[in-house]
Amino acid sequence: MIFLKATRTKIGNLLLNSGLKKRNREVVAVGLNKVATLGILFDASQISTQKQIKEFLKSLPASDLKYAVIGFIPDHKIEHSYISDKTWSYFTDKDCDFFMQPKIENILQFCDKKLDLLLVLDTHYHFQIDWISSMSLAKFKAGKSGDYDKSLDFMMDMQDHSVERLLKELKHYLNQLNNG
Repeated sequence: MIFLKATRTKIGNLLLNSGLKKRNREVVAVGLNKVATLGILFDASQISTQKQIKEFLKSLPASDLKYAVIGFIPDHKIEHSYISDKTWSYFTDKDCDFFMQPKIENILQFCDKKLDLLLVLDTHYHFQIDWISSMSLAKFKAGKSGDYDKSLDFMMDMQDHSVERLLKELKHYLNQLNNG
């Protein structure tokens, strides 16, 4: 089973690289204090991560901030505590094709949005999140250094692999950006 998943991921990567050749993205470094549109991708397997992201969003100074949050649930089942609305969406492996590329419309639309900033808040690797972060047309992409380096513009090298720490560090350093 692991061999099949590795093969599917390898083919998914080939398809992703092919798709990226057709996408043009303008990279513009944007700090949190200048962001009008924000996207967040995260591993939604822990309910505590969702709470941390909600607290992070409340702490941002912009009252007119538009945001979209996509959570990936590695299991095939979405629990009752995960409710999608206009700003929060969740998906599972069932919402992806055989090569693990998301196929639902709201994720494809998310990738086409020219967000000011995309935060990738995944401390483990999931190909589905990598696919979305790579295909996103966001002007600036930030997250943890490591597995997502090829799709990010700003990376945090951290020893502590918690989302809480990642959010704290990103908030600190992205608030410093464009502050002059």
